[in-house]
Amino acid sequence: MTRKQAERTGSDLILHANKEVSIYPNPAKDLLHIELKAVPDTPVEIRLVDAKGVTQLVYHGEGSKINFVDTSSLPSGFYTVEIKIAEKYLREPLIINH
Repeated sequence: MTRKQAERTGSDLILHANKEVSIYPNPAKDLLHIELKAVPDTPVEIRLVDAKGVTQLVYHGEGSKINFVDTSSLPSGFYTVEIKIAEKYLREPLIINH
């Protein structure tokens, strides 16, 4: 595999925010809206990870069935939203502010 092929393969494994995934609002209060585009029947895993690296919430489902993540049980602070769809992934910063 050439370097160019490896770079292309690596970028193919990354979901692109605003193109394939929309996460809002940020900062969030009690609900986080996640719009997964073009993955209606694909298995999805969503994790909310706190600033210490501890996974606080995990959701499993299909792309078309995950619309909101309930963040009301989480304390205010900085988090990372990690989304895995098939072999692609996305990490986005998130602030929860109640």
